[in-house]
Amino acid sequence: MRIPAITRQVAGLLAACALAACASYDNPYYVHSVWRPADGAASSAPVFFVTDRKADGTPGGFGYEYAGKAACGRITASIPAAKLPAGPDIFAEPVKPETIACAKNGSSFAGLIAAIRAATPDCHRVMIFVHGYYTGFATAALRTAQLKSDTQWPCGAIAFSWSSTGKARGYAADKTYAVQAEPMLDALIGELQGAGLESEIIAHSMGTFLVLDALAKLTPDARARPVGELLLYAPDIGADANNDDFLPRAKAIAPIVRRITIYASSGDAVLAASRRINGTDRLGRTPDADFLRYRAPGTIDVIDASDVPGDFSGHNYYGLAYEAVDDMALTLAGISAHDRSGSVWGRKPTLRCKSNRGDCVPALRIDWTRQPDPYWRLLRWLVSILPLPL
Repeated sequence: MRIPAITRQVAGLLAACALAACASYDNPYYVHSVWRPADGAASSAPVFFVTDRKADGTPGGFGYEYAGKAACGRITASIPAAKLPAGPDIFAEPVKPETIACAKNGSSFAGLIAAIRAATPDCHRVMIFVHGYYTGFATAALRTAQLKSDTQWPCGAIAFSWSSTGKARGYAADKTYAVQAEPMLDALIGELQGAGLESEIIAHSMGTFLVLDALAKLTPDARARPVGELLLYAPDIGADANNDDFLPRAKAIAPIVRRITIYASSGDAVLAASRRINGTDRLGRTPDADFLRYRAPGTIDVIDASDVPGDFSGHNYYGLAYEAVDDMALTLAGISAHDRSGSVWGRKPTLRCKSNRGDCVPALRIDWTRQPDPYWRLLRWLVSILPLPL
């Protein structure tokens, strides 16, 4: 099929825009509630943080430089109500972070864990959010606060912010810094487990590779599984039949994770660009193939998120669509994909059955009026077949 020059130019611009997310998603503007009415008041959500970034004088407290050591603390976020499509700009706001000494009594994260225990004494679970490529500290912390608020998470929440460069063309550098953060995540999860706290991990994009690689290096502990629910949104990790980066890691972490839930969208333009860079299919962009290859009832669920609304690039839907956040809340509560396809506790199902070769693939339940229109679906498809202009 011969593609007209103007179409190639438009798709090329979209490809570049997709990788850069068309606007910096390292921007508090994109962090707001997806639930509370647009005329509602902002909510205040405190979250803890662990980062290997250098402290600076910005309102968020940390910049983009790699510090080589962990810093811990607490930050309170003001999360605005939902933004209407034609409504005024709204911005989430961080309060200057409060530093908590990571090292205390000879343990790397004892001070942080003590603060979490004091804040949520009756909880034995901790939500950890690990961001992806092209994301700064403030955005990661604010997004964690939004997810805690919108999912009504009752326990402690930690923003794990590795030192992404915050540059659209910093993909290769970000991969290096993500790998450097793996020992810090291992230590955090291990010490949370030692304190009797189970980690529930939400990872996005490149952050999914960091999490899977780190967990694969953990030594299984017979006392208890350190990780309960592991949610992978738009995972940027190889899932090619001839070069599978996901499956060996999934097998390695099976003894220490109760369940893995993969959210994938065939309309993810950022992961289409990533495929061009890495040369292999990405786990977060092939829902049908993922379902056939990886589904393991009770241990691995695969959710098709292709119809979910969200941003221009189709990549950041996990925190921008109430349908995704609603399903996230039930997943964190331990409800299986099968049960989320039916009525749970009087709530409407968050998933529907999508037929694929006779199989029922769970898909996010999205009203047709909120699904991406044919124009955006076409442009995102063009990104997947045309060279990335880098």
